[in-house]
Amino acid sequence: MPVASHDRRVVLRLSLSPLLFLLAAACSGNTAEPAPAQDGIAANVVSPAGYDDSDCNLQTVLDPDKPGSPGHLIESPRNPNGDSELAVLMRRFVDDLKEARIQVQGGGAVPKLFPLHRTMRCAWPTRPEDRNEGFDARAIAYLGAVREFDAEPSKATYNAIVGNCVACHQVSCGGVIEFIETLRWQ
Repeated sequence: MPVASHDRRVVLRLSLSPLLFLLAAACSGNTAEPAPAQDGIAANVVSPAGYDDSDCNLQTVLDPDKPGSPGHLIESPRNPNGDSELAVLMRRFVDDLKEARIQVQGGGAVPKLFPLHRTMRCAWPTRPEDRNEGFDARAIAYLGAVREFDAEPSKATYNAIVGNCVACHQVSCGGVIEFIETLRWQ
């Protein structure tokens, strides 16, 4: 049976280094139709990272009334004007990474990051137009690094997560890169 063009792209993306994957994703111009949706969620979608993401992916329709959505920003002492769902989630990721690093350094049990971090693909960004194929491809690469860390917590897998954060923020929201770099495990 011939391999569908979409399947060839997935195989190609899986074989590329993370940096090349990001470049390929950003430049792909993929115009493939999404999987048919039911209740706003694409059916039987499995990401290139190999996990079932049918409940949270680029085709997931976001709830316009959800906290963190446009017009419903999440207020905090840090930002009384409010933040998007994704901005709040990413701050949580920073806390998760700091705690995970402490646990790895101390030989303690490291909680799995992937279950929460995977929700970045179906969270409201600050600018709704930033939720696109390029962001989703970078999110998938990031989540691949998170899964590798969950499977084998180490300095190298931790720094791979941070590297994926920087790679994404080089494309969007670059003002936080200097801060993200402080998370690297030297």
